[in-house]
Amino acid sequence: MKRKNTDLSIDTKQVKHQRVEETTPSPDFWPPSPIEYGVNDPVNYWPPTPTTETEDLNNVVSNVEDKQDLSKSDVVVLITQPPPETISNYVRPNDRRFRLQEDNMLPSFNNSEGRIFRIGDRIACYRDGLLTAARIMDIDDPSIPHVDPALQERIFIHFEGWGPEQAKMVTPLDILPYFQSAPVSIGPLGKDDLKSWQEYKCFYQSEEGRLAREHTAIVFDETMLLHECPCRYRDNKSISHPENPERCIEIMGTFESQGLLKRVKRIRSRMATKEELESCHLGEHVATYFSYKKIRMPKIDENFDVKVSNESVADIADIDKKDSVDKVQKLIEWCPPALKDLMSCGERGICCDTTYNPAGTPNAARMAAGSVIEIAGAVASGKVANGFAIVRPPGHHAERNQAIHGNGTQDMFYDRDDVLYLSLHRWDNGNFYPYSGSPSELGSGVGLGKNVNITFSSEDDKSDAMGDTEYVAAFKHIVMPIAMQYNPDLVIVSAGFDAAEGHDDYIGGYKITPREPLSASAGACLSALLGPELSPLEQYQLIGGLNSVKPNSAAVSSFQKVVATLKPYWKFSEEVMRDDFRFSLPSEWRAINSLSTRPKRAPKPKRRMPVEG
Repeated sequence: MKRKNTDLSIDTKQVKHQRVEETTPSPDFWPPSPIEYGVNDPVNYWPPTPTTETEDLNNVVSNVEDKQDLSKSDVVVLITQPPPETISNYVRPNDRRFRLQEDNMLPSFNNSEGRIFRIGDRIACYRDGLLTAARIMDIDDPSIPHVDPALQERIFIHFEGWGPEQAKMVTPLDILPYFQSAPVSIGPLGKDDLKSWQEYKCFYQSEEGRLAREHTAIVFDETMLLHECPCRYRDNKSISHPENPERCIEIMGTFESQGLLKRVKRIRSRMATKEELESCHLGEHVATYFSYKKIRMPKIDENFDVKVSNESVADIADIDKKDSVDKVQKLIEWCPPALKDLMSCGERGICCDTTYNPAGTPNAARMAAGSVIEIAGAVASGKVANGFAIVRPPGHHAERNQAIHGNGTQDMFYDRDDVLYLSLHRWDNGNFYPYSGSPSELGSGVGLGKNVNITFSSEDDKSDAMGDTEYVAAFKHIVMPIAMQYNPDLVIVSAGFDAAEGHDDYIGGYKITPREPLSASAGACLSALLGPELSPLEQYQLIGGLNSVKPNSAAVSSFQKVVATLKPYWKFSEEVMRDDFRFSLPSEWRAINSLSTRPKRAPKPKRRMPVEG
């Protein structure tokens, strides 16, 4: 995600997606989440704001609390500080409580006991009910008007002895002093190195650290790890599906080991609201896949006759009555609405090997959508120049009314001209998943020509694996000329890495570097977002960086067909328009023909489960 270097004003009323016309009305309820919202999460109800200076805001809260007939679904937010326009002693971000310390220029805040904490300080905070040692990594200014800053999740902490994927935002009231004599737990990785935290504090207050945090941001939340197949608990398998929680854990671990995490701004994650989800999906789809509903088990008598109540969500018509009671109960327990496909692991899923866990997937999906919204807002508003959202489950195949059978992003914007959709993907003349994304799918109405599919197909039924040369050629001769003509204000990339070298043919089968591990590709992308001046990693150079500057014949044939389809809508150079053009790259981009200077490939890893990007 990257913002063009221009002034960009945002009117949320104008940029908000138009609600999708739906055939099934949206339900009147929004099922509660098993993970409670924080006070600064999006809510559908806020107590009224005082209209006069004499009106006491505390009376508003009291009146709400006095109501005995509030339903359990009502959301009440306690406001302890009124708007600055009405109260003179409103605590502003530059006041004592949030001041920059003049001695070391590290941000600080006061907890509920009035104690001052700074970046890098060792503190204690509850994690899963246990008081755990932690370190303060960042402090955000209050961002929600009229809500006490002490109640806002804006202190980013790292739990000692736990991986970076467990770090999270907490409120100042959650922070407790660390005492060595107190029973404070430490994670399985052991105590953190004191020297590394001293180095972190020095970098944080340096000019380079400030520039890095203002340049690139990331967002992640451990809630997205809850999306996992229940077969893991049944079979004790660490990885049984290509899309699994380890994807995010490995990415965050790579960011940390490469020294990237300390150079980025952490954006607070949140769950998407029902209204936000329904701006892209039908209400029925939102209620089915994003809501949380306890599943009532059916009653099974000794003759294995299954009796299902009206609230059961399982389709058990085809259950073999000779199966054991435990197996029947297991089958029904993990079968939410519309999940009738039996996966290879034996559990029910959306399709093929795509799992759905009713205890974790709804919240993970809502958190993924909300986190992308938050980081997009941070980039569009100019808070940072670009950002990286580590989210799952992946949603780029989700359409308006189904979860994974099509190309969701294309479907969302097919008839719009204010969004240019552009995709590079393996197509094989319509024989590769998801079997859509043909070059002839150009958009409709005012969006005609704004839907661009740059497809790769093999010749004569043989498998031609595309690599760096073919993808770079596509960008130089097709992608960038179109992008420059459209001149977008904001660029959003669905960063899938299935084309990375090492994946099996059914996953991608291509040879894009770096080699297979998803985390290596993610690290390279985050490093590129930081740029050569801020990244601790060596940047890839086009000059002298390719083993070849001539795309293979299958790629050339694919490019020619794509250009012929797109030329009524976009301008290409006369050279590209020639029938004999081979889409070659500048000769100086080719590596010198020497073993000592030719780019070295990463060693081939041991055989492992492919990870879908």
